[in-house]
Amino acid sequence: MGFLLMVLVVLAAVVVLRVGAVVTDRLGAGDEPPPAAPGPVPAAEPVPAPGGYTLLDPGDPEPGTGRPLPDDTLELVRGLLAQGRGADAVAAVRAATGLPEDRAAALVARIGDGRAG
Repeated sequence: MGFLLMVLVVLAAVVVLRVGAVVTDRLGAGDEPPPAAPGPVPAAEPVPAPGGYTLLDPGDPEPGTGRPLPDDTLELVRGLLAQGRGADAVAAVRAATGLPEDRAAALVARIGDGRAG
């Protein structure tokens, strides 16, 4: 009697699983795969490093700014410093790099000392 009961339980499990498979197939028959995106996928914008830490680029005017000082701006800054117009030199650096005033002033000081550029 125990063996017959085990066979009936196994057959019932097979029937339940088969019915579940048929129902799943019928419900999923209308599903279509999502359409593919047209054309190439654009590259993601680089995300700045967490905590403000970045790899240093040897052309950086100030570590971590990511933008080297253009040659024409460097010559302009040197000329303005030679004329004693430090505030104009800081303004030129800010316009070229987008640095805040304190960092632009530090860069101009480094250029004046011959440590940058």
